[in-house]
Amino acid sequence: TMSLVERECKFRKVSGKVRVTAQHVLWNPERAADGVNAVRVPVASIRSQMVSAAGSKAALIKLTTVDAPKGVIFDFGATGFLSRDAVKDVITPLITASSTNTPAPSPPSSSAPVVSSNAANGTPSPTRPPTLGSQANVAPTAPSRSPESLKPRAPSHSLPSP
Repeated sequence: TMSLVERECKFRKVSGKVRVTAQHVLWNPERAADGVNAVRVPVASIRSQMVSAAGSKAALIKLTTVDAPKGVIFDFGATGFLSRDAVKDVITPLITASSTNTPAPSPPSSSAPVVSSNAANGTPSPTRPPTLGSQANVAPTAPSRSPESLKPRAPSHSLPSP
């Protein structure tokens, strides 16, 4: 996998290099003998990215992920603000693209279960939940049209998309 950016930094006070690819943020120690294993953070798991303020003693990036809610912190040192910003500027659009392309692991969206439960019934609108409430196994919570207008449109599984 091609690196989009690679910079020296510390992780848990151990020197190494952070590399960013389209799918992962990877950190490898300079020497394996330092006792800290390589770090591999999938871009898709990153929930947020924070950086230390401009006047801070050290240039830091903190990535909070699904697996590390307390954060994975990369330390670019007192003079590493340019390196830190180079890495941050590559990660930012990756997180944005990842959050719009892949569904979140914990489904906060209420429409996702509705869509998947109706997909098996041949409902022709996978992009949005059906609003008719005419499926046999779905409780008709609030039909968008009056019941009279639904009668000529049976059977329900062959509804044309509006």
